[in-house]
Amino acid sequence: MVNNKRALRPLVAAITASVAVLALQGCAIAPKGVGDYNLNKMPNWLQSHNEPLKSAPPIEFKQTKWWQAVHDPILSELIDQALKDNASLRAADARTRAAMAQIGVLHADELPQVGTHLDLNKQKLSKNYYVPPPFSGVSMEQGVATLNLGWNIDLWGRQAKAIEAVEGQVKAAEAERAMVALKLSTDIAKVYVQIRWVGAYIDQLQAIKALNQQMVDLQKTRLDLGLDNGNGLDRANDALAQTELLLNQAEGQKARYIAATESLVGDTAVVEKAVAALPKTLPDPILNYSPEQPIALSLLARRPDLVGQRFMVQSAAAEVDTTRLAALPNINLNGYIGNQSIGWSKLTEPDSRVSLLGGVVDFPIFDGGKVKFATAEKKAKFDELKAQYEGSITSAAQQVISEVILLKQLNEEIQSQEARTASLENLTKRARQRRELGIDSSMPAIEAELALRTQQTRLLQTKLQALDNQVDLVEALGGGYENKDVLTELSSANTQTKQ
Repeated sequence: MVNNKRALRPLVAAITASVAVLALQGCAIAPKGVGDYNLNKMPNWLQSHNEPLKSAPPIEFKQTKWWQAVHDPILSELIDQALKDNASLRAADARTRAAMAQIGVLHADELPQVGTHLDLNKQKLSKNYYVPPPFSGVSMEQGVATLNLGWNIDLWGRQAKAIEAVEGQVKAAEAERAMVALKLSTDIAKVYVQIRWVGAYIDQLQAIKALNQQMVDLQKTRLDLGLDNGNGLDRANDALAQTELLLNQAEGQKARYIAATESLVGDTAVVEKAVAALPKTLPDPILNYSPEQPIALSLLARRPDLVGQRFMVQSAAAEVDTTRLAALPNINLNGYIGNQSIGWSKLTEPDSRVSLLGGVVDFPIFDGGKVKFATAEKKAKFDELKAQYEGSITSAAQQVISEVILLKQLNEEIQSQEARTASLENLTKRARQRRELGIDSSMPAIEAELALRTQQTRLLQTKLQALDNQVDLVEALGGGYENKDVLTELSSANTQTKQ
């Protein structure tokens, strides 16, 4: 045993000396990495919009079920059902598992490798080949049975950087799945709002149709009494025909919205049950948000698609280091212990024992600039992804700001339309009273109610646009703007408003 140790000392000393010299040389000529880079910093124009926020929250994506805050059990049931077994989500899950498996492979490469090798063969040798007598022309049995050892010593962290690069891809795949879930949930929310709207819209059209029919009957009576030349009846019939056309179109819209919901949810029975239980009114606001409340634009950093891009940037940075570290020495230890023999019967004899312990040091002293150019390519890829990420942050912020401005405009329009609706309700009420008192005929009352119903359909359409805008804002913010400070302020503001 002592003799074996003495025999290994020159090998260990030689490897140690070689590594020391080559490491110094390698460090001198190895290309540089990407250096420091900050993905938390927002563009300057965003900072001006983001003053109340002070600093961005931690960049760590956490999927939230934003629809639960809406407190609409039917909407929640539809979205939850859709997320149970969605093909796109399954595909995203598969990509995540594949990336995680790759990490397992890379981690395994960091550890010492142990394996066995058994080779038994019987060979008939040629008499007319290079094998000399007495072996030429005979049948020979050969056997090898060894326990093999190997270890790639990652002195410079190249393997660790490769793992870091794949870990970024895993997180990006997870974020991709979250983005698929977010898009699916907001698509369902949009079509859900449209189904609720079309139900209320059809009710209004049916009421308008009944009023139009009353106007047709009234104009027929006037024509029979000689109080009209027929123009009034033609106009009434035209209005009735237009309303019937709108009703047919609305019924078609409802059927298409339901079909779209079935496609998104993937369960016809669940959708049919939900549609049957829906009230013919618009739902409450999807996002309880006031445009006067400043939105933390730094929350864009938690949007799934942006989170995915961020992790891809980090992965690209790790790939730069993985590539550039190829310029440093790579050390592989290997060995085996076992038996070798000619003749199977001798394979287990003590004299058949063999062993090997060695090391290999690879160092590309001159590779024609291969590592240098490969590192430059990876750096360029990093710069591209980083620029794309920063551009996406800017575009996302512009989208949020546009949605907030639109929401404010729609809220103002809703207020104006509600004021006009209230005025028409008063006019309709007075017209009915005058008809009941016999001061006016039925025509002014019918005309007043028609004007009111028409205005109510306009208000419904504007409220639909506002709800659709709120869903867009939810998506633009990556599933809502759930931040403790913002939620606390909104809750306090809402309580004060109710009081």
